[in-house]
Amino acid sequence: EAFSHPQAVFRKMVVDVRHPVAGHHRQIGFPIKFSGISPDVARLPAPRHGEHTISIIKELGYADSEIKTLVREKIIFGIAN
Repeated sequence: EAFSHPQAVFRKMVVDVRHPVAGHHRQIGFPIKFSGISPDVARLPAPRHGEHTISIIKELGYADSEIKTLVREKIIFGIAN
C-alpha cells in the first residue's frame, strides 16, 4: 500500500530490476533526492548466495588449494562468477 502511494510513485521509491536468477522484481529506489539532479544510478540486483565468497576469501590470502578444500568440505559456498 505504501509503495503505491502517489508520493512514493512520484519520488520513484520503487524501481524495477532484472535479477540474473530471480528474474524481474521490484526493490527500493534511491531514497535521497536533490532538486534539479536526477539520482538515476544503475541499480544492481542483490548478489546471489555465495557470489563473492571466493573472491573475498582470495583477498584474505587463502590459496586456491585451501579454497577448494573449504568448498569441498562445505565450509564455504561459492559460485563461479
